[in-house]
Amino acid sequence: MKIRKKFSSAYKPGVTIITVTNKAKFKKNIKENFVRCKYPEVEFIIILNSNKLNIKEYKSYFSILPNIKIYKLNEDISLGESMNFGIENSNYDYISKMDDDDYYGENYIGDLMNIFNYTSADIVGKASHFIYFEENESLNLWCGGNDSCYSKAVAGATLVMKKYIFDKVKFNRLNSGEDLDLIAQCNSLDFKIYSGDIFNYVYNRHKRIKYHSWKVSNLNLMLRSQKICRTNNYKQIVSM
Repeated sequence: MKIRKKFSSAYKPGVTIITVTNKAKFKKNIKENFVRCKYPEVEFIIILNSNKLNIKEYKSYFSILPNIKIYKLNEDISLGESMNFGIENSNYDYISKMDDDDYYGENYIGDLMNIFNYTSADIVGKASHFIYFEENESLNLWCGGNDSCYSKAVAGATLVMKKYIFDKVKFNRLNSGEDLDLIAQCNSLDFKIYSGDIFNYVYNRHKRIKYHSWKVSNLNLMLRSQKICRTNNYKQIVSM
């Protein structure tokens, strides 16, 4: 909160938020995340990566947002390639990768963007973050203690990057692990990565693993994370 106040009057460079989706059931969640965002200078890009999704329906559904582009790519095109397409069609100098089924608080972008004001990071994100397990309403903390510091990695769904890094790296042709692969490329080129605080983002784990590109079991993730509490309203806990 102190950092947010300190940089409240600082210049706010534009951010392009890119979400790639192939499941209609997450359309509402994408919209809620976008509408919730309080950052003043944003461009939204949605890339439909399924032949079953209707681009006209999406354009109508998201018409409330003034600065949005919606594209449809053939589902044979990978998630990584879809991200590259979004970056190529972005207007701003900062790129945010948002997943379609996670929670992003109203100050999520603003707080991560502030990090660029007091670090030499090329990439920011969250190495420590909350996980919510829908099947038992458990809110857990993943990788606790890796917040507010330089890091070799952050969660792929929390990547906010200076666009110039894509002069040297690209997302590879992958549908899973494309973000980890990109981070490995960035580390090999000595790009600096900074992990922000744990708040304003939640990795939602659904009961059905088919909705996740990371096929690890929920039990595995529960055992590897720290339980915070049981709740049916985590937003009031994680949002600041």
